[in-house]
Amino acid sequence: MPAHLTLHPPAQPDAAWLFDTYRDCMREYVEPEYGWDEARQRNGLTNSLTQGVWRILLLDDVRCGFVHWENTPEDITLKLICIAPAMQRKRIGSAVLDRLENHARTSGKPLCLKALATNQIAYSWYRRRGFVEIQRDAHTRTLIYHV
Repeated sequence: MPAHLTLHPPAQPDAAWLFDTYRDCMREYVEPEYGWDEARQRNGLTNSLTQGVWRILLLDDVRCGFVHWENTPEDITLKLICIAPAMQRKRIGSAVLDRLENHARTSGKPLCLKALATNQIAYSWYRRRGFVEIQRDAHTRTLIYHV
């Protein structure tokens, strides 16, 4: 795990940074599938801030990404991991996924997620981590990690 990685709940002043990070990480994958409407994407992210659990990732007290998940009766649903492009390839995402896998294990529930079909990098990473594809449609791949 990267040294000094901490997770903190977002505060209102973080909203602009969250969206900027989301756009920097996800636009290239969202746009081919659904198009990119800046206002619609911003509104969707803002509305989702009231759902599930959000954590800002801090590496040595510097924001480097965020994670969003929901605890449901059936599973732990990973909604989104975004690592700022300049901070990728430093095992930050792996450290966060390790924590979520442990949370799922402790809860006795599987960890589930959807990856965009256009995001082969994420899909391949989850598969290497032991996730199994259980469903697909034109836009997404649904994966599960059994604990």
